Amino acid sequence: MAGQVTVNAVQLGDSATAANNFVVSVPTPPNGTIKISKGNVGATTQDVLAIDASGNAAFIGKVTQAMQSMVRLQGANGFGSTNTAQRRYSNVVTNQGSDITYADSATLGATFTINTSGVYGMSCTDATTAAADFGISKNATVLTTVPSTLSEVLSEGTTPAAAYRASCGATVYLLAGDVIRVYATGTPSGTRQFFSITKVD
Repeated sequence: MAGQVTVNAVQLGDSATAANNFVVSVPTPPNGTIKISKGNVGATTQDVLAIDASGNAAFIGKVTQAMQSMVRLQGANGFGSTNTAQRRYSNVVTNQGSDITYADSATLGATFTINTSGVYGMSCTDATTAAADFGISKNATVLTTVPSTLSEVLSEGTTPAAAYRASCGATVYLLAGDVIRVYATGTPSGTRQFFSITKVD
């Protein structure tokens, strides 16, 4: 009967560039721990992960996290010329990640297309020259006034008078392909208009 075969290091990959390979190794003397490193056997390696005799894993190297998707805008830039109730914004404060596609159109207004299903938090602040309604919509079909069905409305607010500010917000589960918009019915006042949308889960 053949005896036990012990291998202290196994290289995964055959690239001449060490960084393109991985090494699975055990310490000397063996203590039940297995280590996974980036590099070639016999070359300088970068430790990535260690698994102890009990099966507990510990990251040794740097663990990177995907950038959280967020769009934040400030300052009104009127409305779309065709979608006349759809707010446009002047300044992009933050636009990061790949889960939300922000587009600004002179005809269609601002749109926020969801690329990844998940929970999203939204906040909207508006300021107008007179009392006016505004809000956040999902997949709205009427784009020249307040959405006609409540199913398209995620949150609403009303500015009480000239130069007053009001806010509304929502945290909801959105599907890939959903389109978020900000609708408003009043003339912007000053630059205190804000909108943000963030993927939170």
